[in-house]
Amino acid sequence: MTAEPGEWPPLAWLFNAERLAGEIPDFFGFFLLNLKWLEVVSRVQTVERTME
Repeated sequence: MTAEPGEWPPLAWLFNAERLAGEIPDFFGFFLLNLKWLEVVSRVQTVERTME
């Protein structure tokens, strides 16, 4: 059940229970970390603008 090169993996493979248990929480953790980082960066930029 492998995807052909250049194709999206089939949904059944994406939502495989093992992948749900392993990779998806890591992905969400990474995504939330990036959101937090963007929030911090935007706050710093706002502070820099008000100091100018």
